[in-house]
Amino acid sequence: MNRFFTIGFFVAILLVFAGTSFIPTEGPVNTVFNTPLQTLSIGSATIDVAVADNQRARHIGLSHLASLPSGRGLFLVFNDSDIRGIWMKDMKFPIDIIWLDEQLRVVDIHKNISPDTYPTTFYSSVPARFVLEVNAGFSSEYDVTIGSVCTFSTS
Repeated sequence: MNRFFTIGFFVAILLVFAGTSFIPTEGPVNTVFNTPLQTLSIGSATIDVAVADNQRARHIGLSHLASLPSGRGLFLVFNDSDIRGIWMKDMKFPIDIIWLDEQLRVVDIHKNISPDTYPTTFYSSVPARFVLEVNAGFSSEYDVTIGSVCTFSTS
């Protein structure tokens, strides 16, 4: 009887450890920067951006990231121009939101948008095809204004 008890005990312990290995220890992970980055210039800045060109990547955006490294951003690509809304769901740091038209010209900017603003949605004032999300203060620091043009590096 002792032998069956001992084997049963070890099997139960093994099952407990195996079961806990499948329990997530962290929250959702954002993999947006695991893709190849593109280099773009806007205002007086040149930064590396991840390109979110599908619905899933645009929906996740920068959410769940602890911070955005300096010199990085997220460039959201939509299929057509429209009034675009951006919210701060699951964000952990403030950002500037820069809307661009088909010619990659800045058409609207919302600065220093805090995660505390969720569930408010911030909309472009005119139709936009692209959105650039960067750290708060970026627009002011690098002289990005309405009419600034974004260009991608070809190298």
